[in-house]
Amino acid sequence: MYFPKAKCIFIHIPKCGGLKVLDCMLGLNYEPISRYRNHSFLKDFDDDLIINNFKFTMIRNPWERIVSHYFFQGPKAPFTPKRYYINEYANYVTSQRMYPKQCRFLNVSFDDFVCKFVCNNDVDSNLQNYYISTDSLEFLKNNDEEIDMDYIGFTDSLHHHISRVFDILGFDKNAISQQKVNTMKYPHYSTFYSDYTKDVVRDYFSQEIDYFDLKFTTQ
Repeated sequence: MYFPKAKCIFIHIPKCGGLKVLDCMLGLNYEPISRYRNHSFLKDFDDDLIINNFKFTMIRNPWERIVSHYFFQGPKAPFTPKRYYINEYANYVTSQRMYPKQCRFLNVSFDDFVCKFVCNNDVDSNLQNYYISTDSLEFLKNNDEEIDMDYIGFTDSLHHHISRVFDILGFDKNAISQQKVNTMKYPHYSTFYSDYTKDVVRDYFSQEIDYFDLKFTTQ
């Protein structure tokens, strides 16, 4: 997302707290321009924008991110007509609708979801499936294939990291609400994994796991 009035670029990796960041930016009356709203990679931006704007992102460990995908677009997705909790952000999201009942993931177990639809080199990872199989590092690379971020935060301390970004940019931190955005209720992500699928994710997303020193946690 590119916020021209705020002179910043937020790289919104799917399932990594993006609507919360958007909520805070809208609270300051900063709106993203439409060309760069939907999960843009850094290299999608013009070079002058990359050079002249503050660039930040939020990272979520892939084990947790996959569970979030599973409940968002997989067989555990609610069959409600609309994602009612994001209606106020409808102009800024890729789709207001969950996958329909007849989606291809309907009868897929979590283990199969991980092994066949995420951690599989044959998956066409794209905007339609929210880049489900794309390593987070790919979002953060410039045209020279270098990680080019001014600030990288983490979703396990999302409020803290948004506050740090606001400090750096000189924004009013009172715009950061405590209310959670786009949340779903389900058990801790670790409960969905066997030792095997945990290792499958570890191997498939090893680059981002090693780069950010991400850990599989049980609490």
